[in-house]
Amino acid sequence: MSAADLDATDRRILMLLQRDGSLALAEIAAAVGLTTSPCWKRIRRLEDAGVIRGRVAVVDPAKVGLPLTAFVEIEAGDHSPEWLARFAEAVGEKGRMTETWLSVKDQPIFAWAGLWTNSDEWGSVYTGVMTEACLELEHIHDRSPVILDPQDWDTWLNAPLADLYQFDRPLPVERMVVNATDKLWFTGR
Repeated sequence: MSAADLDATDRRILMLLQRDGSLALAEIAAAVGLTTSPCWKRIRRLEDAGVIRGRVAVVDPAKVGLPLTAFVEIEAGDHSPEWLARFAEAVGEKGRMTETWLSVKDQPIFAWAGLWTNSDEWGSVYTGVMTEACLELEHIHDRSPVILDPQDWDTWLNAPLADLYQFDRPLPVERMVVNATDKLWFTGR
């Protein structure tokens, strides 16, 4: 089923289910101007076609002891494959710092671990998580992003906070590629 196969009634059904997946069939049917039988057939057709992939409950994380939301941050300045696969540090003396790019040897793209929460004082806040750099790269910077391997993403996104401390470790230097350049970090305006 493609987007072109969806009519206005299908789209209204999808909008209602996205807002509240627990709506009774009779409520959905009434809202879109159908009786329950044709409405049910449309919902089944949308499910069978994979348009509706499931129904979920939205849980308040703070009420189940998870006041932080973990996320995987992939930032892109120019979206090119080369840029997505590395991060930069400024290296050198103030005023003459140059770009040094770091990437992960065995990953075409990497994910930087992050945390997000709602704060009464600040609203929605997030941070990229940092750790100590491996000894061999301390000449570049003493801190490093927490880089997650793809097999760790699900753990990072779904585990309790106490389980996330396992990722507070630098990536081993043998997995890193360092590309020092002569390009100035900041050229002024």
